[in-house]
Amino acid sequence: RYDVGELRVEPQRIVPNSDLPVRLRPYHTSPIEEQEIKTQVEKLLQAGLIKESNSPHSRP
Repeated sequence: RYDVGELRVEPQRIVPNSDLPVRLRPYHTSPIEEQEIKTQVEKLLQAGLIKESNSPHSRP
């Protein structure tokens, strides 16, 4: 497991200034970089540090 420590602050909430979803193209990556990204994301998911999202917003 990762030791990321503990943040002792109130949970934060980001309130967008528009109801329109933000959609930007992803960065161009090579097949090798893409595989590394998938590997790292899977590790973070398994460690519980990130979670899947179905947000209409898309940022690289």
